Amino acid sequence: MNRTNVSSIDVQILQTVVAPDEPTLSAPVARAVASLNFSAEQEVEIHKLLDKNNAGTITVRERAVLEGYTRVGNFLNLLKTKARSSLSKKTTKR
Repeated sequence: MNRTNVSSIDVQILQTVVAPDEPTLSAPVARAVASLNFSAEQEVEIHKLLDKNNAGTITVRERAVLEGYTRVGNFLNLLKTKARSSLSKKTTKR
């Protein structure tokens, strides 16, 4: 099984576990989750790796790091979607 298939399977499993459209987080937890981000240094590294990938000069190790950032980014997106959904539900209840 190649990495793309594994990553796709990971995302499918996480979507089921996290259930991003189910607003079950408390407001404080949702705000904390919504504030999670890569650091400025990580953002710079990600852009450098993307540039190298687009230029075709990325090494095997760099590609593994980029794939790690992609997996973590996908996970953060799921969590943030759940956080926004939870916050939206809390605001509409008032």
